[in-house]
Amino acid sequence: DSGSRDLVEKALTFTSREHVNTIIECGLSHGDFAPWNTRISAAGLAVFDWEAAESGKPCAWDALHFEAQTASLLRTRQRSLTTDWSANPAALLYLIHSSARLLLEQGVLGRDVEWRLRQLRRQGGRHAH
Repeated sequence: DSGSRDLVEKALTFTSREHVNTIIECGLSHGDFAPWNTRISAAGLAVFDWEAAESGKPCAWDALHFEAQTASLLRTRQRSLTTDWSANPAALLYLIHSSARLLLEQGVLGRDVEWRLRQLRRQGGRHAH
């Protein structure tokens, strides 16, 4: 909707203005690092379902995705995702990217996308300029 588009545009404008010199470390990303794609075994943590893996993605996105999926399912807030935009541009970009990806995959505004947009709105009022 137009309100969500305006929110994302404001977030991207803020990030491009305030983080023009910020370096975000990138590398191999699992792409769907979530509780249901992990198992604890005697050998340690096993991670599977790698078909969404990509190189060149922000290294923090897998941890952010794990927290977002957990929080969305449990309907809670995770501190790292609600961090001020000025302190965590990787989280802000993750919320935007993952919302767009979910909308493309699902074709509808589901609970996961709504949760991510709520996280963006929580910060949006702080950066209205």
